[in-house]
Amino acid sequence: MSSPESPEQQRANSEAPKARLSDHLLAGAGVVVVLLLVVGSLVLWSSYSRGGEDGATPTPSPTPSSSPSVSSPAPRASSPAPTKTSQVPTIRVPEVATVPREKAESILKQAGFTNIVFEELPESADRYLAVRTQPAAGQRAARDARIVVYFPNSTNKAVMPDLVGKEETAARTILASVGLKSQIRYDCPNTPPYAVGTVWSQQHPQYALLQSATTVQVCVVPNT
Repeated sequence: MSSPESPEQQRANSEAPKARLSDHLLAGAGVVVVLLLVVGSLVLWSSYSRGGEDGATPTPSPTPSSSPSVSSPAPRASSPAPTKTSQVPTIRVPEVATVPREKAESILKQAGFTNIVFEELPESADRYLAVRTQPAAGQRAARDARIVVYFPNSTNKAVMPDLVGKEETAARTILASVGLKSQIRYDCPNTPPYAVGTVWSQQHPQYALLQSATTVQVCVVPNT
């Protein structure tokens, strides 16, 4: 017959199962931790293996590209401000060929020219005045430009005036004033547009260059 257990033995016997249970729990927790570590390692290894099989290479981080330098436009040379140039008004030189000196001067003055110069050319055998100007007729020149009018040498010469339509007395006076003599005829037809006693025709045309004291026949409309 066994002897009864002491209280210390009874307490030790009651605590022994608790100790064994605690040891079992600690061992199970250790196993779980180990399993978790193994599973995590497998997952990492699997991910790394897939990355190698797919041939994926790590994408290089983009390097900052140098932005294109925007060159500021070179300063443009400032062009000088346009200056207002004084434009001298010009006049067209009129035609004065075959015109006597006095008439040519009158035409040029009426056109607006103020600096008119006359120069004689060597005597010409032309029947009419051969007048030319410099600048030539049709060109433009300023009002105060030098306009040279060339005339043939008019020594002992007279320019035939225009007498048609003028009264007989006036015609005689005009011829005398230019150094010509008059011879009046009355055999002209009494037809319009000229009235009786006026010049119907003249022997030489207007501006003809004649010798001084030449007698010119003038036909006057008779009173019939």
